[in-house]
Amino acid sequence: DYPGLPVIAAGSLLEFTLAEHSFPMPVGRIEFMHLGPVRFEDYLLARKDEYLLGRIRGLDPGDSSTHLGDSLHAEALDRVAEFLFCGGMPEASARFAQDQNAAAVMEIHTRILDTYRADIVKYASRAEVPKVHLAFDYALHCSHQKVKYSRISPDYPSRDLKEALQLLCLAKIATPIIHSTCAGIPLEATQDLKRFKLCFLDVGLMNSTAPLALGVIRSLKGDALLTRGTMAEQFVGQHLLYRGLPYREPRLHYWLREGKSANAEVDFTISVNDTIVPIEVKAGATGWLKSLHLFNQAVAYKKKRLIRLSTRAPSQEASILSLPLYMVQQVERLVEMEPAS
Repeated sequence: DYPGLPVIAAGSLLEFTLAEHSFPMPVGRIEFMHLGPVRFEDYLLARKDEYLLGRIRGLDPGDSSTHLGDSLHAEALDRVAEFLFCGGMPEASARFAQDQNAAAVMEIHTRILDTYRADIVKYASRAEVPKVHLAFDYALHCSHQKVKYSRISPDYPSRDLKEALQLLCLAKIATPIIHSTCAGIPLEATQDLKRFKLCFLDVGLMNSTAPLALGVIRSLKGDALLTRGTMAEQFVGQHLLYRGLPYREPRLHYWLREGKSANAEVDFTISVNDTIVPIEVKAGATGWLKSLHLFNQAVAYKKKRLIRLSTRAPSQEASILSLPLYMVQQVERLVEMEPAS
């Protein structure tokens, strides 16, 4: 009755409906948009930190005149700590940007997690629900670790737990970070679906289960912010996951080398145009970045740009570009600026 009227469909069950639909799909008349949590730079805008955001977006590691300086660098890291606490769920992020009410944010997080758990019955059968609940808790507490089904539960077959994780990922509560040998682009061409980690939906939700109070997170100065659990990896992961155009399905990879004497793992690998970008979220000096150096030696693909994200000021150290966490959304811009090795 209303030709040409746009219709928007959204919700955690949409993926299940599309996966099982029996109606004819009107090809060319549907647009898919993959939307994730609010990102750090959006939070700065909501907090009215336009000056700080402008300085971050204009920062060039090779030009010291654009660097933030010690005071502004510390302020930017403090904003990162705030985001680690409130996360990117729109209601929680907007509320904290408005009045820094930590108690209200924790209440919002608890309500969201409780709703997600209750929602499981809508897309899992009665027999599957206990296994999906176990997978949910595993994704929440063990993100960014290589998935081992025995760690989810020793009481169910791996096949059942694999299916439970797949349901969780279909609901977008977690996303697999899949190993790729990075032999070329696209990274999907050499991925191994049996080796993967999980990126949970949001860092604020993940931290709320500890719970880590805002004061505790803010007290983690310097490298301590990177060594406390997987907060920093989750922060980086959810930003890299939704860095692309919204009509492209979000995907994320990592690199793994397993051997008796040369184990190595790079937290994330992405591609920017024709350049492969391995990214480590790491404390310590560049000389300690064994995995990045092994990646550089082992991966024969010529155009690579090695990046370390940490709490330190930006610098170019040997073959590695070192960036502070607050520049995670600037990675692609800088890769396009700098020549790949």
